[in-house]
Amino acid sequence: MEKTRACPFCGEDVKTSARLCRHCHSDLQAVTADSGGTFVAVRLRVKGKTYAGRVFISDYLSRVSDVLNDRRTFVILTHAVEETGIRDLPIGFLAINKTQVEWVEIKGGDDKVCSELTSRILEWK
Repeated sequence: MEKTRACPFCGEDVKTSARLCRHCHSDLQAVTADSGGTFVAVRLRVKGKTYAGRVFISDYLSRVSDVLNDRRTFVILTHAVEETGIRDLPIGFLAINKTQVEWVEIKGGDDKVCSELTSRILEWK
């Protein structure tokens, strides 16, 4: 049995020799073994539904908009929750097609990052 490792983008197990994650289709070659990153809390609206969760920002990326503007088709949310009027529904892991995103908000983020994201969000639509 071949060894596996956790995908740095979605956390699912993939083979150590994999070039792309079979779950989120992230490019694993661009990530070195010692690279890290941070999770950023975001809210986004997709087809009339609002979701909150965390997006992973690799060390070689500097902003949430870099994740939104990369060549991958999906944005990956971990610890995702669907916000409803009555109560929030926990989802866990969610892959959202970037073309379906109506807006994105960084929760508790830096104002500079938020304004930069707002100015660039229409670039990838």
